[in-house]
Amino acid sequence: MSDPTQAGNGGTLPRKKRDWREVRDQADGLSIGLEMGASVLIGWYLGKLVDDAAGTAPWGMAFFLVAGFGAAFKAVWRTYKRAKKVMMRPEPGAVVAREIGADSLVRQAPGHAIGKEAA
Repeated sequence: MSDPTQAGNGGTLPRKKRDWREVRDQADGLSIGLEMGASVLIGWYLGKLVDDAAGTAPWGMAFFLVAGFGAAFKAVWRTYKRAKKVMMRPEPGAVVAREIGADSLVRQAPGHAIGKEAA
């Protein structure tokens, strides 16, 4: 009974706990589609309101739709920069691995050396 995977749970391996950072990163990726759609719909609606109030059809809608697409692009760009920053971080055990001399055991982001300061 020295094997911890078989103690008390019928021989099955324990479930892996989900890291809150992993959940947050997935939520960021999923929310980008919602944010893009909302930006374009709000732009369309504001343009329709301006056109109806001022009688400038279709120029208000065209302007606010372009603004909505611009806001959607900005959201994608912000998510890209955040994801790039997350990917350039060393794995959580990298500092310990470097100290004990096991650098080759830690998975690294491409182009990122353990201990190298992020620029």
